[in-house]
Amino acid sequence: MVLYVDTGKKEPMRFSNGKITVEGSSGITHLGTIDLRNGIDSALKNESEPTRNSAVVSSSVSSQINKDNESVRKQINKEENKLIDKSNSKKLKSGQKLGLNDLISTSKLVIGLKYGFKSSSFDVDTSLFLMDSNGKTFEENFIYYNNLKSNDGSVKLNEDFGKNFTKYYNELISIDLSKVDSNIDKIAITSTIDEEGKNFSMLMDSTIYAIDPSSDKEIVNFNYDENLSNETAIVIIEIYKHNGNWKLQSIGKGFNGGLEALCNNYGVDTK
Repeated sequence: MVLYVDTGKKEPMRFSNGKITVEGSSGITHLGTIDLRNGIDSALKNESEPTRNSAVVSSSVSSQINKDNESVRKQINKEENKLIDKSNSKKLKSGQKLGLNDLISTSKLVIGLKYGFKSSSFDVDTSLFLMDSNGKTFEENFIYYNNLKSNDGSVKLNEDFGKNFTKYYNELISIDLSKVDSNIDKIAITSTIDEEGKNFSMLMDSTIYAIDPSSDKEIVNFNYDENLSNETAIVIIEIYKHNGNWKLQSIGKGFNGGLEALCNNYGVDTK
């Protein structure tokens, strides 16, 4: 079986908005084969030389890759459905709000993001902004690939409280609302594309999920790419304080300008 595998390796990219300089990336994939008879966690075989995510393949090869990847995806989804209870998950529309305190059994929340590619894959990055009551995000509370956790340790990128959900989602975030610094009023979860010529119209089935890690129950899901076209940045959801309680709002608002645009929108400040 042929499929693309994200190696996790990145090529350098860089931008500065005058306040903060972000050292970034462009992803690298390998083209290889996997034998599903040995299980979904089987190691890659016959791995080829690395190829950039923007590599162009013939339509016949691309079609076969898509079919094989779909087979892998179905098997992973089957395993996921056994592990995570989705029976009462609420499907949100853009702009909906709901209280979190009554939906999770503790203060902990796992956020998972899933997305697919209509053709060849490319790098998609998740970032979080922890804002104070003045609408400012200080450098230590801007969470992205070079700063994986907040200053207070309440928010961590690529973490899920040890639940081992990694293979079911493209991105994972752990949030412990009891540890969020008292001066933080809002947590924005965003996604960006910085590769030239790529945008959110090239993704499909982009969905965010909120999971209670104490019960392994999915509480909400939100498809966030329905109204996107050539945008390169999106605010997916915001978790915010209201009268002392935490609430969640689905946003789905797109921007042009990638991560830099989001930094400007959320008042990233290094002072």
